[in-house]
Amino acid sequence: MILGVNILQYYPVKPDFADYETPYECLIFETNNTPEGVIISNDSSTSATATVYNIDDEEIGTITGLTVVTNEDKKQITIPSFIFTEKFCGEYYIKIIHGDNTFYSELFTWLDDVSSYAKIEVETGKTTLVNKYDIDTLSLSGYIDIKGIELDTEIVEEGVDTNFGSLATSATGNIDQSFEIVCNYSTFIFLANLRIFEINGSVKITLPTNKEINLYNISIEAGEASLFGQRVICTVKYREELFLSNNNE
Repeated sequence: MILGVNILQYYPVKPDFADYETPYECLIFETNNTPEGVIISNDSSTSATATVYNIDDEEIGTITGLTVVTNEDKKQITIPSFIFTEKFCGEYYIKIIHGDNTFYSELFTWLDDVSSYAKIEVETGKTTLVNKYDIDTLSLSGYIDIKGIELDTEIVEEGVDTNFGSLATSATGNIDQSFEIVCNYSTFIFLANLRIFEINGSVKITLPTNKEINLYNISIEAGEASLFGQRVICTVKYREELFLSNNNE
């Protein structure tokens, strides 16, 4: 996997897309939309190209507006979000050429109607790769096919049996939620990084019911993975940013 900050992971060789049982295990974008992202490359070239191909390796269009700048001892390629015209729903990938380096994105799906899927929107805040390469805020968003939402609540109390006998000094009520998703490894990595992004940025999910939820305390648990981890069944847990707290100190 290539060093970078992306909703789609990039690789030095083209992944074997034939192992996916359904396109909905991939990240989903509205038809014609490709996501923003950053790649760190060890080639010294000052320009890069990005081309979108369908799953049959047919070229369907070029992403323009890429920038290449020096970041410490390497080059940083920034891929802008891009909107094509007159393309079709289906499965696609992005191929980036930077000097002698070639990078291939994970497979993604374009759909005309995304109303049945959950949208995740991320403002990454300033991030750092391998404690060396600082990356400015990116806006990442895409859709995933979730398997329903489970709800729970939790009351966290502090100071019980200290200052006020059995009365807690402070208490906070959380709304815990979780959903299951069957996804490819690229999507799993993106979901696993959400907790990092929300430290200096923000993470929001919009459910198919159009309910918007700001998230924190995000965690992900992998329950089962196929051979080589290309297909992952996992549970994403988080808390809704709607907590109530009280303090009687």
